[in-house]
Amino acid sequence: MHLALLHHPQPERVLLADGVLSGWVEPARQHRPAQLDLLEADPALADLLSERLAWPPGSLSVEADGVRASLEFGDARMRLRAAAAAYDVVVLGGGAPATFSQH
Repeated sequence: MHLALLHHPQPERVLLADGVLSGWVEPARQHRPAQLDLLEADPALADLLSERLAWPPGSLSVEADGVRASLEFGDARMRLRAAAAAYDVVVLGGGAPATFSQH
């Protein structure tokens, strides 16, 4: 995670796709982007992910330490196409390429 974010001198908008359960949120927050969008494919994980993130129950966004974070569900390709503005850094999680989990 840190290596990906170090490739940009000052990431303002970051998209983490399928990385919440991998523990990528806190390392990403350490780089202090203004906006941290978390995207997961399976909406059935909403309660588990909110618990993992220690967010208020039912909340899909929080702001802490100057970082706005939001949790959304859907396909990463569709999210990138629909984004109102470009992301500085996009990190894709999921399985190894051989698993075809996101292909």
